[in-house]
Amino acid sequence: MMTYIYVPYGSKLLPKLVPNSWQSHISVSDFRIDTHRLQEEVISLSMAGQFMNFGEDFVLPYLKRRLSALHRAYQESKEATSLHQRMHSEFTKTLLVDAPQEHSLLSRLRSEADAEPYDVQEDIMEMCVQFGYLAMFGVVYPLMPLGFLINNWIELRGDFFKLIHECQRPPPIRSDSIGPSVSALEFLTWLGTLSTAALVHMYSGDFSQVRLSRLLLTIFLAEQAYLATKLTVRFMFDKIGYEAVRKEEASRRLVRKRYLETFSEEAAGTSRRQRAHTYTGHKRSAPTTPTEAEKRELFPIYEVEESVETRQEYRTEKAERFWNERKETMSTADAGVRLIAALKGMQASNNAEGADKSKWI
Repeated sequence: MMTYIYVPYGSKLLPKLVPNSWQSHISVSDFRIDTHRLQEEVISLSMAGQFMNFGEDFVLPYLKRRLSALHRAYQESKEATSLHQRMHSEFTKTLLVDAPQEHSLLSRLRSEADAEPYDVQEDIMEMCVQFGYLAMFGVVYPLMPLGFLINNWIELRGDFFKLIHECQRPPPIRSDSIGPSVSALEFLTWLGTLSTAALVHMYSGDFSQVRLSRLLLTIFLAEQAYLATKLTVRFMFDKIGYEAVRKEEASRRLVRKRYLETFSEEAAGTSRRQRAHTYTGHKRSAPTTPTEAEKRELFPIYEVEESVETRQEYRTEKAERFWNERKETMSTADAGVRLIAALKGMQASNNAEGADKSKWI
């Protein structure tokens, strides 16, 4: 509204909107609109808005998480020093108290589990909004791209910090595109072309010389130039990138073919070895293709052996100690039942002094 109504035609509309009782006190005959008002609005909406978003995305969540951690630590210390302090038996210590060599690892895992998941779509939408400001109003303030570059440089490092320390680690899932945001970017590009042409036509001279027919003609020519450029670039990339895409698809097909051939050879060799142990005779039958039942019986063997070899290859001393300490004969349900029984026994021991703590287990 300010770009296309207030700044161009405000000197004509505002005197008509002022009440007659005010005209004796306010002179509106020489009223003029400052054309720099549009540039100030663009700077405040784009540049200042980016810094406000940075504070909302990084500073406030960081302070919130730190205050929550301090409050949780205060509550835990208060419960530990209360009169109803919980006693721990030898059995409950193995389930509730962390081992010294595992305390740092388990604390980090609990902290990551309590954190919020990282939302990539939120960052993508912020980039779309930023691109919209740049495409539609970049001609008003030429230093806007430089400000966005500095802001993106800061936000990129802020996202790294947020991803490592403040949010859960996202799963490494491959994505071929950014989804519906591609259509949003295409629409903003088209709309930015029309907006740039209109702003250049309206603000290049005096507003009194602007004609609606010339303005519409300028917008129409800009749109046709945009569509022609889009089709030309798409045609060139299709011609140039077709050979690279074809080679990539051929290499993927070759890899799948070799994998299937190796897979079939291993299955056929295993079936021949089994038949050699089963039949004893001078005449051997020709090798046949393994059936589906044989595949289900044979192939998991190779997968298990390969996984075992992989674990032995990348096994370390700390990892070996961590997993060996977790090997217990009882299941999770049994451990939960015994833990509940132990806690109930400790609660009953507060009323009966001299109780035998060995009964808790």
